[in-house]
Amino acid sequence: MAEKATPLPAIAHVLIWIAAAVPLAVLVLCLQRHWVDVPQNDQWAFVGTLQRFMEGRLTFADLHAQHNEHRLIFPRLVMLGLIRLNGWDIASELVVNVVLGCVLFAAVAVMLVRTSREARQPWLLLALPALSVLAFSLSQWENWLWGWQLQIFMNVAAVAAGVACLTARDLRPAAMLGAVAAGVVATYSFANGVLFWVIGAAVLVVRGWMLGEQHSKRALGLWLGVAALLIASYLIGYHKPGHHPSFLEALKHPLRFLDYIGLYLGAPIVSGSQKGAFYSGLAAMLGCFGLVVHWVLRRRAQVGL
Repeated sequence: MAEKATPLPAIAHVLIWIAAAVPLAVLVLCLQRHWVDVPQNDQWAFVGTLQRFMEGRLTFADLHAQHNEHRLIFPRLVMLGLIRLNGWDIASELVVNVVLGCVLFAAVAVMLVRTSREARQPWLLLALPALSVLAFSLSQWENWLWGWQLQIFMNVAAVAAGVACLTARDLRPAAMLGAVAAGVVATYSFANGVLFWVIGAAVLVVRGWMLGEQHSKRALGLWLGVAALLIASYLIGYHKPGHHPSFLEALKHPLRFLDYIGLYLGAPIVSGSQKGAFYSGLAAMLGCFGLVVHWVLRRRAQVGL
């Protein structure tokens, strides 16, 4: 029988959560001090949609319409709802940004707490403040201060929530439906959401074939079917924006694409240095891969495979 881990003292839990709340508090104070109630950049392209909405002429085609590579159905619905409630008050959009950041942090925190309990390693909770620093990083100040960017926060929060559902200890129907719903929101919030269906399929393959979960094998068929239908609907009338690269550029220039991913993931860790951000992002990817391998080996040992 495995030795029971010594739990952290209650005061340690309190201090951990207080420390995790500090980055959020700093973010809110910065937004309160620096926000400007003026639409900017891409928000002005939203005026035509807003006019049709106010005149009662808005159609689903308007919501599904392509913006660069993206289909912004859910962000557009949220922005239109906010405008209906209080006019075009940019502050309300920034509040949504922060709320979505909290959803992202909550999803990651749930996975960390779950892992801590299953692995009987309560010290893992000490990572919560660091995760909070990443979730509420001020290095993406432009996103926080730009209401239009709620599409990115919505996308990332939905992906995190979907992964939390798919990695639940028991993949019950409610968790599977939650993951599918999160995938729909992620896909129709930002183009990167399409990749969530690939990530989800990989998780189900690991659970079904490497851990021997028969229900995960059955769930994979449902997952791939929904993904195919959703991606097909995404591509209806799709055209490549003239000023943006094609999706195929990632296949033509894989090293350049790897460099982009490293910079994208490492920017919240190291700000102001592209080389530092790249190596930080690369280290994060390798660390995640190592954790996945460790988790698979541990679960296989637990189920006797």
